[in-house]
Amino acid sequence: MFKLFNQQLGSFNEDAFDVVLISSIMLLIALGMTMVATTSMPISLDRFGFVYYFTSRHAINICIALTATIVAYNIPINQWQKYVPSLVLLGIGALLMVLIFGHEINGSKRWLSIGIMNLQVSEFIKIIFIMYIADFFERKRPWQDGLMGYLPLMTIFSIYVVLLILEPDFGSCFLLGVIMMFMLLASPLKLRYLIGLAFFGTMLIALLIWMEPYRMERLLSFTDPWKDRFGSGYQLVQSQMAMARGGWFGVGLGHSMQKLFYLPESHTDFIFAVLVEELGGITALLMLFLYTLIIVRLIMLAKNMYAHNYFFACYIMLGWSQWIFLQVVINTGGTIGILPIKGLTLPFISYGGSSLVAHGIVLGIVLSALSTHSEHRYS
Repeated sequence: MFKLFNQQLGSFNEDAFDVVLISSIMLLIALGMTMVATTSMPISLDRFGFVYYFTSRHAINICIALTATIVAYNIPINQWQKYVPSLVLLGIGALLMVLIFGHEINGSKRWLSIGIMNLQVSEFIKIIFIMYIADFFERKRPWQDGLMGYLPLMTIFSIYVVLLILEPDFGSCFLLGVIMMFMLLASPLKLRYLIGLAFFGTMLIALLIWMEPYRMERLLSFTDPWKDRFGSGYQLVQSQMAMARGGWFGVGLGHSMQKLFYLPESHTDFIFAVLVEELGGITALLMLFLYTLIIVRLIMLAKNMYAHNYFFACYIMLGWSQWIFLQVVINTGGTIGILPIKGLTLPFISYGGSSLVAHGIVLGIVLSALSTHSEHRYS
């Protein structure tokens, strides 16, 4: 196995091959490939006259993501840190490009068309923002200057939020804010400052929800979706029907009824509902167990990096773990009906090239950090 990776990745060493992390991700990708294939067939045939349209594109996206992982791994971790300021500016430029030249889908202008795929820039902004926080914490040690030390971080965050809101992409704004709060919680920031920032963030979220009636409608509809089951509660009602039909053991792969144009976005936002319907609640629990393994493993690796003073790598691993955790909780919580529906994909499972490639890049960065750490340890 290691010889195969050495052939593909050049200098890939065994210490960079974290079995738990990589194996869990590969299993989720395989499950995602299966679920995209089974959920997308009806809509592929209806829209494009080719039953494997989304399946073939998802397979290509997986190949691109794996290539991105290899490329990211072969860039030394110190080089990633060196170019963080340039990446931050690149992110701002890309978001401006989206607003000017972006491709509009379902009323939101979030995508840049690059020929073979529509690139959702906000997915890559999450990587850049996590890397910026990691670099900022290591170089500036802002907690030494009190709350004012965090002013540059809040400035970059505010710029990204404004540009994302203009798309609009409220879900990504929320995700960036919560990831930042988790990473601040892991820093020596005084608790009273953290509470103050959390209060300010909560007020900002409330204001953004109040400004757009559809956000308030979506926020409240999950509490009683059956009240308006053909209107604001339609998606959640269909999702709950799918999961109720699946039970613990499912109705069998390919035998979902809800994917037959009853459940919108069954291959993206609501893929979890069809997974439960076809493969059952036990498979869903196994999937959640794999996510737990990934998150716990990343936290353990971050702790190890912190102990050896690799702070940049430590905070990247911590930030990525929270990114995955939040998307899984928000997606599955919205699908089940215990949280508002936010339109966030299920990592490694849902159809979407930008999400796959973005997570592939972070995986490559993490493996690069592990490789560098092992080389220094044995040198």
